[in-house]
Amino acid sequence: MTEREPVVYIVQEVLRRDAKGDWVRAHNLLPARKFGRLEILLDQRRFPLSTAPIIEELREKLQNYQATDYLLPVGSPSFIMAVGAIAALRTGGTIQILSWDRASGEYVDSLWDLGGSYD
Repeated sequence: MTEREPVVYIVQEVLRRDAKGDWVRAHNLLPARKFGRLEILLDQRRFPLSTAPIIEELREKLQNYQATDYLLPVGSPSFIMAVGAIAALRTGGTIQILSWDRASGEYVDSLWDLGGSYD
């Protein structure tokens, strides 16, 4: 079986209006490509009254999530929490998160191991 390229799962596309009034991405996501193929999970939307459809959509989109993939947590904090929880369930608690480092102007990765007991 061939190893696949890691995927960078971007939680939500965040848009803003530019000086001309056009919608543009609020964050430059292209530097994250050095970690893998970019995939946006959710478009810019309001938080739904019912969370069940969003959870189902996220479970479907994260069905191939692996411990070698990355999460890029941008967007609604509620969506970020849901994506992190679903990803952690898929890997037994290990997730890799990308964060923007202003000093270097790059995304940096960190490994989070959420496994274990919390008695």
